[in-house]
Amino acid sequence: MGSVIDNSNLRPVQSMTGFGFAGGQINEIIDLTIEVKSVNSKYLEVSLRAPDLVKQFENEILILIKEKFKRGKFDITVNVSSNSSLNKQVVLNELLFNQLYGIAEKVESIVGSKNFKKTNFISEILGFSGVIEIEKAPQVEIGFVDIKDFFIVAFDNLYTSRAEEGWRLCVVLDSYIKQLE
Repeated sequence: MGSVIDNSNLRPVQSMTGFGFAGGQINEIIDLTIEVKSVNSKYLEVSLRAPDLVKQFENEILILIKEKFKRGKFDITVNVSSNSSLNKQVVLNELLFNQLYGIAEKVESIVGSKNFKKTNFISEILGFSGVIEIEKAPQVEIGFVDIKDFFIVAFDNLYTSRAEEGWRLCVVLDSYIKQLE
């Protein structure tokens, strides 16, 4: 006995549960990772956990989701970190160095050059707090155009994950139908 249902016009089932991920670098300075999880919901609900650098584009992100999905509860987590070696600058506090070096010259004149090694004192000066400072570079700004493709990849991966789960559900349901026949 054949199947009662004519499945020639059926669209593939898509699960409401899925996971998508994307990540990479922006301008060789910022590392970005996006995780998207979805579960069943009658409505389209979006929760975005992201730093302000990304959260400012929440409306644009919501538009991308609406283009791909009609309903579901979406939890989006975005992590942003900067490449610390590119984001910091080593700076010599010349005023403080010159003051300390001036003191070293006075000490040399008092004790004599035979008893005083300036080269050792220079390394000591450089070790003083505040002589060498590590300054952070200015905060990097990004636009939505810089992160849009990452979100598209994460949403595409989520869509694929939901479709694969849907096909697995179809296989299970089909086996149950065959057992009933």
